[in-house]
Amino acid sequence: PGWKMLGIPHDLLVISQLDASQPCYTIDPLTNSMVLTDDLEGGRSYWMFAPDGTASLTVLCIQTGDSWQPDLSLGWNMVTWDKDCPEQSGVTFFVWDGNDYEATDAPDEGEPVLLHWSAE
Repeated sequence: PGWKMLGIPHDLLVISQLDASQPCYTIDPLTNSMVLTDDLEGGRSYWMFAPDGTASLTVLCIQTGDSWQPDLSLGWNMVTWDKDCPEQSGVTFFVWDGNDYEATDAPDEGEPVLLHWSAE
């Protein structure tokens, strides 16, 4: 049981969320706080709580082929990493290892990450 971090690739347009066994949460870039959401977006990442160790989410998406243009705010952001992401100075990446966040310089392609952007 516990929290599961999931990501939606940037080039997918979410048409509808068909089913979720648990609610999804993400970071509101304006308040830098966790918020409940059912508005899923490609390029973002989300938290789901899995009380019995599993959680499911079914979404209907179409592939857009768009390049990733991250809409980052200063502070905390939850994104799904893409190799085409433009370099950003002052960015620190954290990945969830199942128990805790771990800092990394190079997230894996498609990996959901917690990203902190500071003005440098």
